[in-house]
Amino acid sequence: MIHTYEILIPISNDQMERIMFHHNFKSITKILGELEKKLPGTTISYTKKDFGDFISVKVDAIIALRTYVILEKHLNSLLIIHETICDFLFLDSLEMLNQIRIDYRIDVRVELKTHRMLIMKLLNKTKHKYYHLKRGEIFKTTILLKNKSMELKLYDKEEERRAKGQKVRPGEECILRFEIALINGHLKYNKKKKGMPKELQTYMKEELHYEYMRKIVEVFFPGNFYYLLDAEAILEERHVKKTDREFVRALMVMMSEKGYEGVDKAYTPHIIKKCLKILREVNIHPVPIPKNEKVLGYSRENPLKNPVNDILRAIEASEHKAEDEKTVE
Repeated sequence: MIHTYEILIPISNDQMERIMFHHNFKSITKILGELEKKLPGTTISYTKKDFGDFISVKVDAIIALRTYVILEKHLNSLLIIHETICDFLFLDSLEMLNQIRIDYRIDVRVELKTHRMLIMKLLNKTKHKYYHLKRGEIFKTTILLKNKSMELKLYDKEEERRAKGQKVRPGEECILRFEIALINGHLKYNKKKKGMPKELQTYMKEELHYEYMRKIVEVFFPGNFYYLLDAEAILEERHVKKTDREFVRALMVMMSEKGYEGVDKAYTPHIIKKCLKILREVNIHPVPIPKNEKVLGYSRENPLKNPVNDILRAIEASEHKAEDEKTVE
């Protein structure tokens, strides 16, 4: 669920004097350094801005909780971190902790590096725009769409570590990580328009997590990866009409050559929607594997698995769970 998040704490002159007094007038840098040592997985810093002074707290929930599986039940463990911060800095209440960023994530394990590289290459041909999100910087290990208030990202966690010269941590091997980062502008919008408090409690909900992760499915598309000839054969076996097969084939060829942006310019929204619906019904991704690309272990019966399918299954399982709970009520 949660990967990292950030809190900003406004500090008045009176509060700063109180912090300094209770810590024997040490420098604020040294005081925050001592607090950071008490809280593994946190990065704490002091910032002066034109509109006031702030203490920034960034929490890597994976390190803080020592687990990659973070669920709603872990909320209280994270709130203990917040309470420790308040106690150490002699703040009056947890309400002073202003949530300014939340990073949701889903990790999918793909054993072979060659498969991860090919999946990244194929998914890079999907949407470059999604509502107000647009493609950001291009990196070898990352696909990024962003605006000022949200980021949507796919990256190879193991290769990202290696590219930065960092040690790969246990649990990061062979991982493709999908992330949605909600930045301050989006959190402010949710508070103003939807009445959602800017608090960790608001966003540590499985249902909300998967609601945001659905954007991943809509950008990258579900369906396993096939060579074009195999995809055509499956469509024929499933008795898809010849005229529809021809449209789908043309769309897949263009996706391979020019990506979704080329398809978006060449076809009407109706045709695109129809072709994507047909492909989704037979679990085929709209971007075919290039015919000159060798895929270890591939066959029509054993295609290259798309990690987006794992996300879609998790979303659907969460929705069924929510429906069952409502039925019981």
